[in-house]
Amino acid sequence: MLGVPEDLAAAARLGGEMGSRIVEFDWAGHRLGGMDGWPDWMRVTVAEMLASRFPIVLWFGDELFLMYNDAYLSVLGEKHPAALGAPGRVVWSEIWDVIGPMLVGVMETGVATWSADQRLPVIRRGFVEEGFFTFTYSPDVRPDGLCRRHLLRGS
Repeated sequence: MLGVPEDLAAAARLGGEMGSRIVEFDWAGHRLGGMDGWPDWMRVTVAEMLASRFPIVLWFGDELFLMYNDAYLSVLGEKHPAALGAPGRVVWSEIWDVIGPMLVGVMETGVATWSADQRLPVIRRGFVEEGFFTFTYSPDVRPDGLCRRHLLRGS
């Protein structure tokens, strides 16, 4: 895989559909840049996400671009595959008034959120459906402070 660091290539082989999609995506033409330029912490985080069987979405950058694993596909429904690399505000427009402030709060304070059985009217199959989700948004804390990467773990 040209331009794909070895650690991500290995994780992609174990990461199912999303492992393949993430390494095949044109990141060089995206605001996040090519994989070969991603910092170590970002590559490790993506590799860990791909290896997990728990639904995980990573939110990167100021626009909160999405990357997610196979287990998160059921959360997205028909939003996949267009959600890969797309801004969170676009992907989850129908619930952004609820989750947007949560994510901004994590970025500003570094304090994780926790939502248990949160009612969210989501569009996953072409129509609005009421879903109940338990999830957390947590910051990535590095020695130099917070970076703009956030994790959603939910089921």
